[in-house]
Amino acid sequence: QYGFKVVLDEPYPSTTTDISPVILKFKKENPDAVVNASYISDMILIVKTMAEQKWMPKAFISGGGGELEPDFINAVGNLADDNFTYLPFPPDILLSQKFAWAKPIAEEFKKDYGVEISGNAGEAYGIFWILLDAIQRAGSTDKEKIREALAKTNITEESAKTNKMHLRALLLPYKQIAFGPDGQNPHVRIPICQFQNKDIRTVYPADIVAPGIKPVWPARPWDKRK
Repeated sequence: QYGFKVVLDEPYPSTTTDISPVILKFKKENPDAVVNASYISDMILIVKTMAEQKWMPKAFISGGGGELEPDFINAVGNLADDNFTYLPFPPDILLSQKFAWAKPIAEEFKKDYGVEISGNAGEAYGIFWILLDAIQRAGSTDKEKIREALAKTNITEESAKTNKMHLRALLLPYKQIAFGPDGQNPHVRIPICQFQNKDIRTVYPADIVAPGIKPVWPARPWDKRK
């Protein structure tokens, strides 16, 4: 449908301690891109084995799994560089011009908790303001009235110019927050990130990318890395 050809779909046991046979199959087929979602122990094993086998596709894309755990980068270091992942709220968007207004939020978070604001914390912050906006519009704490107000939510970049609650809700990097008949927000956009020098950097969409950050494409072969 989208013009892609799947050359290999390879499951593996979650208890595996040797991923070499799988990586060798991919090395033989040599696809342009690999898409996976794995627990942290598997991700560490996959990345280290790819380095040992000296094989790298043009794009290695992980689906928001174990690579997002802090212990992952501690275990693999720069071996993860050039790999892609995604986050609903990548903390480095606060370095972009669009989110300059939110820097005090990040500073207050670090002051209170002693760590940088995380993806989960940023996402929870935005959700809190969506809910508070609905409660105020409902004028009640009755769950049915709040549910009805939530269904009518319409938070936009334009409304955020005059409504601080809407601005804070848009810490989630959407252009609009509204819900369809199925209860889902069709305006969601998930930022694409890349490991660069052991940090997760947002590389897409362009309006939330920090100054000076560009995607590495295609991924560098192992013999071209420092």
